[in-house]
Amino acid sequence: MDNAALEVGQLLVSVGAIDAKKLARRSALGEEFSLEDAVEPITRTIGFFRSIPTENLDQLPPDQLEQIKQHALAFLAIIQRLQSFSPSKEENPASARNSLLDQARGTYVTAFNSLYPYVSYLASKQRDLTKLEEQARAAAVSVTEEAQRLRELLGDREKEAADILQKVRDAAAEQGVTQQAHYFKQEADKHATAATNWQKYTVRTALGLGVYALATLVFAMLYTPETPLQAAQIAVSKALIFAVIAYMLFLCARTLTGHQHNEIVNRHRENALLTFNALAAAAGNGESRDVILNHAAGCIFDPQDSGFGKHAQPPGSSVQIVEALPRVSRMLSGDAA
Repeated sequence: MDNAALEVGQLLVSVGAIDAKKLARRSALGEEFSLEDAVEPITRTIGFFRSIPTENLDQLPPDQLEQIKQHALAFLAIIQRLQSFSPSKEENPASARNSLLDQARGTYVTAFNSLYPYVSYLASKQRDLTKLEEQARAAAVSVTEEAQRLRELLGDREKEAADILQKVRDAAAEQGVTQQAHYFKQEADKHATAATNWQKYTVRTALGLGVYALATLVFAMLYTPETPLQAAQIAVSKALIFAVIAYMLFLCARTLTGHQHNEIVNRHRENALLTFNALAAAAGNGESRDVILNHAAGCIFDPQDSGFGKHAQPPGSSVQIVEALPRVSRMLSGDAA
């Protein structure tokens, strides 16, 4: 802002600081010469000067600034005359008082008629700037709120995505384990079907052996060999046939027990994989999960005692070896350190 605009702005501030009520001086001048009638027009004129925006005075040309300045100085001069009025110093106090009141009443009209275009222009500029400022402030608040809303939305979406990803991973892991268990279930079902069939064969072979034994007994009661050679031939043939049927019965029973053994072992493997996730989730830390995994692997790969088959090593021996390997490794690492 240039010097002329600053000077006019200071004058307007001085005018706006005037207290019109102090001009009445009823107690000092008395009822007859009181200037109370000047308070109302002076107040209106002060309000008009106050309505001139001082922030945009530098946008007015020098001539218009000079007009505002002259009107402000003229108004201040009238204020000074009102403040310095004293009936004792006037030859005709009543005439001087009336003249001052007329001047006070004319200040508003004079200032308004001369300065209202400038006041309107400056007020419009102030409104524009205020409006722009309000719009900018509202836009900034809106952008801030929208950014906060987007951050919260992204945070929620990120959390949901993480939850979904974890569920997908859990489902994939569970599905993988379940899929492996399905293979053992298929094998167990196949052995169960085969065991059922071989059970029928074993029962039929056993019945056949019983029927043959009964038939030989009846034959021996009905037929008596005539010579020792015939008796020997009949005995040898009976023994061979009985041995063959007994051996077939043994093979059928052995195959039946083998299938039953394999069915039970595969059921163990299936159950081990199906319960692994629940046990691993309950275990918590990684070392406990490893132990559970080792036991599940032992249940799958170690020979199982089902009552129908034999195994070469005690159950769980490989699991104990696998569990011991990490401990041995840590002990060796500690000794090396």
